[in-house]
Amino acid sequence: MKINSTKDRVTELDNGNKILVLGTNNNIDIKIENATIEFIGHNNCLVIDEDIKFGKTKIIFKGNNSLCYINKTNNNSVKLNLTLYNNSTFFLGKRCSFNGILNIIVSETMNVLIGEDTMFSFGIWIRTSDVHLMYDFNTKRRINLAKDILIGSHVWIGQNSSLLKGSTVASGSIIGYGSISTKIAESNAVYVGQPSRKVKHDVVWDRESTHFYESKDIEKSYTAQSKYDEFYYRDREENLNEWQGFSAHLKKVSSYDRIDTLTHNSISDLVVGPQKKQNFFGVLLSKLRN
Repeated sequence: MKINSTKDRVTELDNGNKILVLGTNNNIDIKIENATIEFIGHNNCLVIDEDIKFGKTKIIFKGNNSLCYINKTNNNSVKLNLTLYNNSTFFLGKRCSFNGILNIIVSETMNVLIGEDTMFSFGIWIRTSDVHLMYDFNTKRRINLAKDILIGSHVWIGQNSSLLKGSTVASGSIIGYGSISTKIAESNAVYVGQPSRKVKHDVVWDRESTHFYESKDIEKSYTAQSKYDEFYYRDREENLNEWQGFSAHLKKVSSYDRIDTLTHNSISDLVVGPQKKQNFFGVLLSKLRN
């Protein structure tokens, strides 16, 4: 079933599929222009903010029991090429932005969770699986298992980069042009290369564009202002066992129950946290312990 627009807070579709619209505005009329929203499977759910404007977007639920949760973006515009298969979750935090279409495939019952204020450039791919099977000849065991992908808050993902299965990018970091990320990236660091490697640490970055800078602007930019303190995240060591437990819980419940889990005590606290200088992981773990 393809959807062109929704005028209701809750839109019930065939086969147990739903669209839920967030917010308080009583005059809901979300038009999906230049976009395709398609439900092929059963019991899937799309959650979207009421202020979102879709453009050049394709969201396809090919499997069953999956959730796509999209918060309000930096400029209200969403540009996604997203495919979800069975029992998977895609979550996009508040105030993220897209310079081009973000390509994502969430399969093999994995999850992709993205924090707040993350900036995506052009030509980016995110994939939780290699899709085809690979085995060790001697042990006869599979060696390319699918893995979740986790992106923290205030992360800058550079042009033509890829985040593959198991990629975990901590808050405040930068993935450089054309990089391929497959492992854990610590907070406030720069990673480049194929595969990516850390080339700088203790780095903060700003969304402001420098294209029109003149000499006085360039000179002013030589020294960071005090406001950049809020983009420095203190947590470095990550205990991923508890994060994996949280992700595993999402896979055990229905797509609708997953919404309650993600919104408990507000998803902003879960993904970003009320305290500055604490990254995605620190807040997530504190929530799990309470």
